[in-house]
Amino acid sequence: MSESFKEALKINGVDLEKNIELTTLLKALIDIEKIKAGEVFSVTASWLDGSANIFIQRPDQTIQKISGPEKMVTDLFSIWFGQPADAKLEDLKKTLLK
Repeated sequence: MSESFKEALKINGVDLEKNIELTTLLKALIDIEKIKAGEVFSVTASWLDGSANIFIQRPDQTIQKISGPEKMVTDLFSIWFGQPADAKLEDLKKTLLK
C-alpha cells in the first residue's frame, strides 16, 4: 500500500523529500500493511487556517497523529483526487466523486 501511495504522490508532483510529514505517514502505513484479514485501519485529516493533522487509527485502535502544513493534506488527497497512478485508482476516483 505504501508503494502505491508513493507512486500516486509522485505522479501528482509531490516531492516526498520536501514533505517529511507524508514520509512519516508512509512509514506508518508500512507497519499497517502487516494487518490480518478482518482488521481495519483508517486515515483521516483535519485542517484549519494553514495547519493540518492526519490521524491514523491502527487495527489495535491506537491513533497516531501527524501534524504539518495544510498542503500536507492536499498532497495526500491527490492520491485519490489527483492524477490516478493506475486503473484501479481511476475507478476509485470515479466512485468517490459520484
